[in-house]
Amino acid sequence: MITNITVGSDPEFFIIQKYEDAEFPIPAYEIIPGTKSDPIDFGNGFKVLIDNVLVEGNIPPANTREEFVNNMRMLKSIIFKHFLSELRCIVLEADSYEFQPFQLTNPIAQTFGCAPYIDAWSKEPIYLTGLDLETRRPAGFHIHLGYELDKACKYKKEDVNIALTRAFDFFAIKPSKAIHYDEFRNKFYGGYGKMRHTSYGVEFRGLGSYMSRDEYLGSTYDVVMKTIRYCSQEENITKLLSLNVSDVDNITLVNVEELEYAINSFKE
Repeated sequence: MITNITVGSDPEFFIIQKYEDAEFPIPAYEIIPGTKSDPIDFGNGFKVLIDNVLVEGNIPPANTREEFVNNMRMLKSIIFKHFLSELRCIVLEADSYEFQPFQLTNPIAQTFGCAPYIDAWSKEPIYLTGLDLETRRPAGFHIHLGYELDKACKYKKEDVNIALTRAFDFFAIKPSKAIHYDEFRNKFYGGYGKMRHTSYGVEFRGLGSYMSRDEYLGSTYDVVMKTIRYCSQEENITKLLSLNVSDVDNITLVNVEELEYAINSFKE
């Protein structure tokens, strides 16, 4: 029922400078010139830009697990090679990081590039507010799922997107919290149900940047595929659309034997 599947991402990373046994965050705007409206284009779908104090990248849509993993690793390599290697800096995949107040006085550090998105459970818009009062910044690992829907499906694509995002909560977001839970990111930027409708499908916004570490890339692709397989049956879409937010912790409602929502879900 769900065909022509592609998986992309626009992950966000912190730039960290290491000195002896210490490490210090460097605002990306001090190093990287690309912006949301004018990213640095490295060709073949790879782009680099800044978002607040973060470095953000775009990868081309992938058709296979291997391609997705390679694209993500290539993006990190591009960022390191072109911007960080001579500065003794690294890309850090972390859900949040603390900055010094003086590093956030630049207007860029008070500007957040996220347009409003949607809570798939309440179906209400979400606006990023309050973060300008903090010295900590969150980072995400957004997954872009492209797909086509069989004409025989009785549901509209917007409804399928809601169901897919709810299923992604069970298959991906819940197990990721068992591996790494960042209270700050969960409060401001993460959590269940975060999504955006797109022209090509849906954007899952719940995963934190921590899960973009190399050891989790293959299994991230796998849980996306589990999500799609589950939602390829109309009765499962019907079940998911009948749930409410409190049901995220009640896995028996969506067939526990199919979910495999343990830490093992994210192991290579």
